[in-house]
Amino acid sequence: MMRLALAVLISTVVLAGCGQTSDTNDQNTAAGTSGENESVELLFVQDAKGMSYDGETLILKDADPYTLFFSDRPERIAGHLTIDAFLEEVSKGADSFAEDPPNATLVVFDGDKLHQVVLELPTKPQYRDGDLLFAVLVIEGIIPESGGASTLFIDTVGHPLSPGSVAGVHRRERRRHERHRR
Repeated sequence: MMRLALAVLISTVVLAGCGQTSDTNDQNTAAGTSGENESVELLFVQDAKGMSYDGETLILKDADPYTLFFSDRPERIAGHLTIDAFLEEVSKGADSFAEDPPNATLVVFDGDKLHQVVLELPTKPQYRDGDLLFAVLVIEGIIPESGGASTLFIDTVGHPLSPGSVAGVHRRERRRHERHRR
């Protein structure tokens, strides 16, 4: 029942404000773009049937074969990528996990308990035998050693809207500059 509630919540967030869906190919789809900006910041959502943690590596067991993505206003883009496309996307450029590690929130159902943990993902994830493996640094909370249905919400990653644009190159620099001004 909790997994259903989480799925409804995720679907609501992902689908809120989306325009028409257009297939980019049979495996990866996106919805609605305004075309005004050269790049967009995407948030990713990865579901799995279970998880385990050994103190260094988070394993999302039996991960869904697609990673959901969406953007904030004004672009209102939503869709999904195959896991292979997701791994390729987060392994290149200035916005790669290695160059600029994103934060993430892990939500784990463990019986009647709900665990929420804030993480940093310092390296590109790996995909093995249906499982997604993430090296993690815990920012806040405690990751259980194992758990049931799990969802990983991954912070923004720049993504080009056109082949000639550079995705989010200055985005994080602006944020760092703003933090230092406060």
